[in-house]
Amino acid sequence: MNDILSVAEGGLDAVIGSPGEIWDHAPNLLLVEEAGGRFHDHCGGRRIDLGRGHYTNGAIDTDLAELLGTG
Repeated sequence: MNDILSVAEGGLDAVIGSPGEIWDHAPNLLLVEEAGGRFHDHCGGRRIDLGRGHYTNGAIDTDLAELLGTG
């Protein structure tokens, strides 16, 4: 199973630094956010065209951003 889908299903709290093109992130972002999670690019924004992103379950979003220095 895809790790990002595991975030959407509740099996993982986060996937950090997931690589991909815009067409890779678009469906993953939708699935994770519909499940209550969040997506952020490696700069802390929400751009899916930057090549890397972090997916979380939403509950650890603030703590992860602080830990990564993007919040």
